Amino acid sequence: MWCIFALLSAITAAYLLGATFVFASPACQDASPYNTADSKGTTERATLFVDTLKNIEAVGYKAGIIENVPQWLISRPEKALDILGDKTIGEYVVDELHRMGYKTRVGILSAADYGTAEDRERCFILFWKEELGDWKFPKKHQFRPSVFEAIHMLKSLEAGDNIELSIAFNGVDVTAQCKVVKVENGVAQVRFLNLPRSIANKITERYMNKGLFHQWASN
Repeated sequence: MWCIFALLSAITAAYLLGATFVFASPACQDASPYNTADSKGTTERATLFVDTLKNIEAVGYKAGIIENVPQWLISRPEKALDILGDKTIGEYVVDELHRMGYKTRVGILSAADYGTAEDRERCFILFWKEELGDWKFPKKHQFRPSVFEAIHMLKSLEAGDNIELSIAFNGVDVTAQCKVVKVENGVAQVRFLNLPRSIANKITERYMNKGLFHQWASN
């Protein structure tokens, strides 16, 4: 029942907001090679790709992306066999998108080919209305950076720089606007710009006690 409610809520929200693009990522657990549970592929979760397709057809997006683990394309979970027939999930999804009038492109891309020091592969299904022309995957970078190279490519902080930090505080991600006061021996001293002094002081104390920041000034 909650799946139906979630689907209807998503469709309603898309209508109200006038959405024209969607990025969908159905649950991957039933296709992931790291899932060794006996229940793999036997629950309603394995059929959530159908809800994704229902959402796309009901809203009529101009374009979108469906993302998942590579194994999802060739997966045939037990719970979805009556839906799939003799097809894999990838074949079924692409055929349904074509039936809706979309053009599609399918590929398996690695984050390592796009400037990230992690060889993490994901499958992507691009779909779009024909009147939009063609849509291709971005060209791969000429080299795959190592962790050392990725860190080296980061901009060095200098005094006077404005930066934004995302900090976990009391179970909430707090976005802090900061100004770099000085940099010494690889450690940046920063000043909070947008947080009340009481919160800034608590964050400062917490992170300094953990040894994560050795110099941290609050406003």
